[in-house]
Amino acid sequence: MANHSVDKSKEFNVLVSPIVSGMGPVRIEELGVELVIGCFGDFIHEEKVSIVEHEHPLYEFVWMIKGDMTYLVDGKKLVNSEDNGQAFFLPPGRLHRRCSESPLSIIRSIELGIDPVNAVGAAFVKHLNQILESRAFCIGFTPGQLSRLNILETELFRGGPLTASLAGHELAAFLIDVLQALLPDNWSCDRFVPAQNYSRNDITDYIVMRIDDLVNRPFEMKALTYYFNLSSRHLNRVFFDKYHMSIRKYAAERRLYHAERLLQNPANSVGDVANALGFNSASYFISFFKQHKKMTPGEFVARRRQTAQK
Repeated sequence: MANHSVDKSKEFNVLVSPIVSGMGPVRIEELGVELVIGCFGDFIHEEKVSIVEHEHPLYEFVWMIKGDMTYLVDGKKLVNSEDNGQAFFLPPGRLHRRCSESPLSIIRSIELGIDPVNAVGAAFVKHLNQILESRAFCIGFTPGQLSRLNILETELFRGGPLTASLAGHELAAFLIDVLQALLPDNWSCDRFVPAQNYSRNDITDYIVMRIDDLVNRPFEMKALTYYFNLSSRHLNRVFFDKYHMSIRKYAAERRLYHAERLLQNPANSVGDVANALGFNSASYFISFFKQHKKMTPGEFVARRRQTAQK
């Protein structure tokens, strides 16, 4: 990686962007999840830099292409460099900051949705978050994973009619390999076959997890009624008994929570926040925010600044 240049990273971003945009969800049947890539590319810092504390609505998976970067998460200090061969893998909603002491730092980053589609997936996502926490959010690459990354980059720069399909395939295979490598040897989806009768806590816990995992997408009640084979009225009644609000209102509240946190970062524009939370347009996000908060995102930011200056 020593000879990796800024120009090469810029070219990489141009080449990989349409491939990621054209990729649909990648389902991993044995894990019960779908992978949705939010973005993939290089972030270039041509001088020493410190990024303010922030969070992401998706998983963040990053490694160094050049230089070194220090991450601060929950009081833990984690150092990534082009030489230590490890990646930083952070679950959604975790506040963190990063800073670089290198004259030039290049980070390769994937923002990744990992969406459970059944009880197996729900168990896997819970296990994944526990594993990442226990490893202080750092994992190492295997030789096979490094090989897939090299093939991906080679295909991108080679170009040609098969580039998109081959590069997309290698990217999906790389991510599947990373997730499967985090599983213990005794993992078996048979342990997580859904029970026929769900307790009220089972229902509410799954709904909350489902909403938090899909905070960057519009809420769909049909997925819950299909999963539990229960009516929306019944699910809302069970949910209301515990949370004193409807499922749809809870979903909106969680989306607003993440919107407010993202808006507090001056580096994020309203369009950036709208895109991160899966809104079709900035105007739709502004309308949603105003409907629930009785002010526009711009007014919210201005009031926060006024409060901070007092």
